[in-house]
Amino acid sequence: MDEVITNRAFEHNTSFSTTHPKLQLAWDSHSLGTFKECPRKYEYEIIEGFQGKPNNPHLLFGIWLHAALEYYDKALAKGQDHEDALRNTVRQTLHMSQENMFEHQCRGCAMTLIFAVKHSHCPNCGTAEPKIIEFQRPWKSDDKNKTRYNLLRTVVWYLLEFQDHPMETVQLAEGPAVELSFSFDTGVTAPDGNNYVFCGHIDRIAEMSNERWIMDRKTTKSTMSSKFFDGFTPDNQMSMYTLAGQVAFGQEVKGVIVDGAQIAVNFSRFQRGYALRNKETLEEWVKDSLIWIRHAAEYADADHWPMNDKSCHNYGGCPYRGICSKSPLVREEFLEANYTRRKWDPLERR
Repeated sequence: MDEVITNRAFEHNTSFSTTHPKLQLAWDSHSLGTFKECPRKYEYEIIEGFQGKPNNPHLLFGIWLHAALEYYDKALAKGQDHEDALRNTVRQTLHMSQENMFEHQCRGCAMTLIFAVKHSHCPNCGTAEPKIIEFQRPWKSDDKNKTRYNLLRTVVWYLLEFQDHPMETVQLAEGPAVELSFSFDTGVTAPDGNNYVFCGHIDRIAEMSNERWIMDRKTTKSTMSSKFFDGFTPDNQMSMYTLAGQVAFGQEVKGVIVDGAQIAVNFSRFQRGYALRNKETLEEWVKDSLIWIRHAAEYADADHWPMNDKSCHNYGGCPYRGICSKSPLVREEFLEANYTRRKWDPLERR
């Protein structure tokens, strides 16, 4: 999970220039997509690291689901049969889906309080250095769909749904092609003299009927239809993933197979779709993306990131809309008070 940052002067992000701190050199699909949505959102989220609450159930659910399916894919690629791999994956999912908690025992008011974070002073009476006991408990979600039980159910039902589907994990020289980090040079030079690179992480490269595909999983609370899968063509992430499969891993990847999972209170439902990319489409995507990246360099040089107010209602509602609605004179104060800070560095290998 992203490193939590507690102050503005955090260590240098390796994806950015050492001489121009706001000039991003290594671009993944998330940072590029965020910049395309709105440069101001990109400034807040990617450059400054302002994020919502750290225990976001949608974020945690997605992270744990991907990690569990990665564990299963690797176990299968190493020779385990389905039953053993499934059993071990369930154990791993139970282990992952716990949260660290802190019991604060105050020496002043003798009150015992439990929090998700450490406090140096008793929140009740202010006594310094309360006795703190760290422990783990099963994850408690505040979302009725994204719960620990539904996570386990989704993992098991997904693996049963696609147990007999003829998808074989590709074997690379370094091992099975599961949870792969990549970076490759674009050949285009940034203002600081270094070349831009594309980077990121893909779930899996698999083969079906002598064709190779990137595998990706997406969750939704809505009923899936052809419209859900049509949303991935065109799509920034799917284009970069396909390009990475071809350039970084030397595979003749046709595109991305998207396994959609609808998560509801009482059921999990699955459907598979395809996001194909041809040579000409990928060449156009690269050309367009490098133009966007050059614009980012211009904004970095000016140290001004314009607001794209036409995107404020898009993508489920921008998390910074309430900030941008306030006067520029007080935005910084509201950001510091209402958001945590985490470093987004796509060059960190998984």
